[in-house]
Amino acid sequence: MPTQPKPKKVGRPMLPKGEAKGKIVAMRFNADDLKRVDIAAKVAKQTVSEWIRAAVSTALLHTLAESNQSNGSRSNISRTIRRELRDHLDHRGGLRGEG
Repeated sequence: MPTQPKPKKVGRPMLPKGEAKGKIVAMRFNADDLKRVDIAAKVAKQTVSEWIRAAVSTALLHTLAESNQSNGSRSNISRTIRRELRDHLDHRGGLRGEG
C-alpha cells in the first residue's frame, strides 16, 4: 500500500530564524490613560502601537541620557545596562527603530 503524501500546512510559512517578529507585551491602561494615548496617536498620525513604541524608545533614550549625566560612582551592572541599551538603540536606528 503506497504512502499518502502529507497535506501542505495551512497559513503563512514560518519566517527564517532571526527574522521573526518581536515579542508581544500585553499592557493594561485605565480608561483615562487609554483615551490620552489614543488622542496622542491620532495627533501624531500613528497607530496606538506605533505611538507606544515611539514613547518607549523616547523614554529609553531619556533614561540613557540621564544615566550618562549622573554624578557619583556607577556600578559595573549599570555600565553594562547602559552599554547594552546604547548598542541596541544604535543598532535599531534610535527613536524609530529603523535600521
